Amino acid sequence: MTTTKNPDIAGVYRIQVHGEDLYLDLKDSSIVASKLQVDVQSQIWAITDAEGDLYKIKSVVKGYLKRLDNNDLIVQEEEEEVSTFWKVEAGEESSRISPSPNDDLAIDASDQTNVKVAVSDAGKTHQKWIFERLSVRPLDKIQNFSESFFRFTAEDASKSSKPYDIIIIGSGIGGGVLAGSLFELNSQLGYQAKSVLLVEKGDLVFHSHCLNTARPSGLDRGQQNDTFFALFKRDYKFKDTDLKDWKGGPMYCLGGRSAAWGLFSPRVHDSTLSSHFPERVCDDLLGKWYTKAEELFKLSLPSTKLIHRHVMDRLNLCLPEENLNLQWQWGRIASEFQDPRNFDFAEGAYSTIDKLLEIAMSKPKTRDGWDLEHENFKILVKTEARKLTINNGVVEVSVKDTSRPTDPEVVIKGKKVVLAAGSVHSPAILLRSSLQSTRFKGRLTDHDILYWSAPFRYQTPSDREDVGSMKLQTYVTLEKDQIALANMSIDASSFLPRSQRPEDIPRFIMVFILQNPLHQENSIKLVENEPVVTMKRYQHLNRDGLIKKMQKVTYESVNALKDTLKVDFLEDSDPKSHCDIKFCCLELGGVAHELGTVPMPNSTRTNDYLVDENLKLCNHEEIYVCDLSVFPYSPESNPTLTLAGLSLRLSHELNKNALELPEAEGEVGAVNYTGKKIQVRLSNLNGTVDGDVSSHILGPGEFKSWPRRPPNGVPEVAESLFVYKLDQSTKDGEEKYLTKPELIVTYLKSVTRIY
Repeated sequence: MTTTKNPDIAGVYRIQVHGEDLYLDLKDSSIVASKLQVDVQSQIWAITDAEGDLYKIKSVVKGYLKRLDNNDLIVQEEEEEVSTFWKVEAGEESSRISPSPNDDLAIDASDQTNVKVAVSDAGKTHQKWIFERLSVRPLDKIQNFSESFFRFTAEDASKSSKPYDIIIIGSGIGGGVLAGSLFELNSQLGYQAKSVLLVEKGDLVFHSHCLNTARPSGLDRGQQNDTFFALFKRDYKFKDTDLKDWKGGPMYCLGGRSAAWGLFSPRVHDSTLSSHFPERVCDDLLGKWYTKAEELFKLSLPSTKLIHRHVMDRLNLCLPEENLNLQWQWGRIASEFQDPRNFDFAEGAYSTIDKLLEIAMSKPKTRDGWDLEHENFKILVKTEARKLTINNGVVEVSVKDTSRPTDPEVVIKGKKVVLAAGSVHSPAILLRSSLQSTRFKGRLTDHDILYWSAPFRYQTPSDREDVGSMKLQTYVTLEKDQIALANMSIDASSFLPRSQRPEDIPRFIMVFILQNPLHQENSIKLVENEPVVTMKRYQHLNRDGLIKKMQKVTYESVNALKDTLKVDFLEDSDPKSHCDIKFCCLELGGVAHELGTVPMPNSTRTNDYLVDENLKLCNHEEIYVCDLSVFPYSPESNPTLTLAGLSLRLSHELNKNALELPEAEGEVGAVNYTGKKIQVRLSNLNGTVDGDVSSHILGPGEFKSWPRRPPNGVPEVAESLFVYKLDQSTKDGEEKYLTKPELIVTYLKSVTRIY
């Protein structure tokens, strides 16, 4: 937001009395001066050039500002020849607004309940005005996407007339998925919509996942996530940590590390979930939220040729005597590679950026095309949340504008706050806020990732093109309580370090991800109010035995590929036995899986937790945590899909009162979740006396029930719910419904959700 003494460019402004918290406001049909209300449109005015130094001033709610003969001010519906032109005469710090051609008059707010035109007086404070620019047009005046779509500021948010219902801190997988889901729920819930504020420390750096954009050439056939991650990640501060064994860090940008994550999206193994996560969390993920997260990610499986099936079948026959339970299948990738609809573009690799930027670019507009903020959804970028203070049930979030480091912090109020700033910064906010439990340990933990890589050649070079790239995965039972996830790349991209060999040679890569409990010696502490991390690698009790089994799996997989694909491994990389497989260990944080600093209950340690199974901070009803820090255990899988499932689950938990439907005993019910008005009518096949068969209009989120008690001796039968959608071909403002309904079968004692 830019404050100027005069409207130096056509745009959308608030017009403020200089030096006072009073703004030109349209109340019903009167022009008044009232205190700032960021979340109302009546204080927003579009100012356009008219002639020379003259302007037209128009309320974005209704129409043009006009002076009457008695010097009262009104807003007229449409532009007419008698519209008032306004001259803005700039002084040293403010401007006088006069109706042309009467320079001896000026808009005067001495009477705040009736702003009018009065005789100009240079000494009167209430005739001095300044302009807060909210939006400009045309867009060629804007330098970049961030300036175009993210103009809302922390100062704006701090002036909200009431606390936000939900403030989300962080826009990665945890916060970004949650924010996108809440936005969609808002469109369905209508009058029950929550006011949501998303706070992101970084700026708009990527417009989508890095794989949907240009990438450096000449490296390999790979996806090069690691290239972008290395370029844009930042460092934590460490103590008593081997920095040679650390490669991770946060990304401060819209979307966080979802801008460059590796896209593998396996579920955590059922046995790991049931052994180490709360029972209800396990049931909810397996019953609903894993599926919802997979739909969100648009998980893609490649086309399977006969040779691919042959490779997987052969791999699954390896080492039957070891009882490893190998079930090789395609790796689960969070990307839509092709859209089945003609002339529609595939969405590509998943990141939370796409949804958040789509929301920012789809703001409501005035009739003249001026952008306005969403009524119930705001996004702040370049804003760091520092600490939380709870005051009479309201959370006061102290934030800082990262583009203006010398500016003081401002306070934004929320009824509920969700920390999604990551496994280091979420606990750091709690530590600054003195809200952490005495149980807080900050046990930042990452699982071991071991890999082996070797180049190979096809005996028939043309086979390489026929086979293409393969990414496979399987769970591997190494021990009774140690299930690993194995990922195999055959001539395919990888997130792992690159070799020094020429990259036109295909490579085989085997990766094993191990599971482990949270490391008891790791910690996060504040030093000079900033987090300092101590992080060490977990030492498995039977590490040599685990490695021996992984060597056997890798060695037998190499032999299986030699037989099925007819390939030769280069001589210096061709293992003669499983003992020749020498694994490398990926540095901690190398694939951004560090977690566990604010954990939920672990079924094996029920008293060692900081958030409950609904991710609510213990002893604090107003605060939730939704990032990798809530994991009570470091699983064998990439945790991203699980976190997305928890985020979707939390969005419904935060809206459970609005989503809970009333009992329909003796009734048939329906609720409108289409996001638009609909017309509904219910049949009366039961023959209920005085059964209502008239049509009813339901707004978004509205509920309607019909009493339907069949006469004695008449069995209950299904009813037909007639749903008439709005006719989108009508002119603006005209409300007309389609004549052909959609029919939904519904029953007595049931509530039908209409989407």
